[in-house]
Amino acid sequence: MKLNFSVRQMIFGLAFVLILAATLIGLALNLQSVSVINQKDKSAKEAERPAELSITALVDSNCLECNSLKPWIDAIKTKNVKITSEKTVEISSQEGKDLIAKFQIAKIPSLIISGELIKDQEVSQLWQNLGEIIDNQFVLRQTGAPYLDLAANEIKGLVKITLLTDKNCADCYDVTRHLAILSQLGIPIVNRQILDSSDNDGKKLIRDYQIKLLPTLILEGDLAVYPTLKNIWTQVGTIESNGAYVFRTGVTQMGVYRDLSSGKIVKPQPATNQINTQSNQ
Repeated sequence: MKLNFSVRQMIFGLAFVLILAATLIGLALNLQSVSVINQKDKSAKEAERPAELSITALVDSNCLECNSLKPWIDAIKTKNVKITSEKTVEISSQEGKDLIAKFQIAKIPSLIISGELIKDQEVSQLWQNLGEIIDNQFVLRQTGAPYLDLAANEIKGLVKITLLTDKNCADCYDVTRHLAILSQLGIPIVNRQILDSSDNDGKKLIRDYQIKLLPTLILEGDLAVYPTLKNIWTQVGTIESNGAYVFRTGVTQMGVYRDLSSGKIVKPQPATNQINTQSNQ
């Protein structure tokens, strides 16, 4: 039985509509796919784009002992950032006074950073525990010592070290090794002297602090601003009533030393567990 012309025309029309619909749907899906790809590419490029930051260093050039801001700034520049501007402002200038008042800055030097502070996750982590963000600007609070205390108008964190030697103990450990160790801990030494146990001043220190082991060292000054040092010191020495830090039990870990109680030179032996470890290798 033959279909009449109108029926065939209707079938062809319906087929055309279905083909056209399928084509349009495919085109829409392709366009959507291209849009998603473009969006992902755009997002990836945006993520790779450096965060733009502006840095203002607030300093007092008269404070020669003050901690340098350079390590902080260098650390920031190692991240995925673009420094759009960088300037130094003296606290004696009107701009400096305005910044101190606006952000209630108590310690100098300090940093004020503005821009895309939270664009990059790694960069934003730098702000944590170092300061706070006020009006979309980061203010460095943990400047490190020595620093200028604006309220007291004095420098905090100045440290004096006295190295006490024993010239009659040629094999005793080199007490100046402590200088490198303290430097690694971030303790700046602004005053240093070396005394021998036979010197009058050396003898006085031994009496005053009842020192039993040599060589040793004594730290004096504004040590309270170095909490990390205080935590370590309780394991190697004592904190005296006058605030001085005296190196005591830690002497036995440094190498050869003299025990003043017995007058003998002590040459520490390797720990038993270390000997056993080496023999098992």
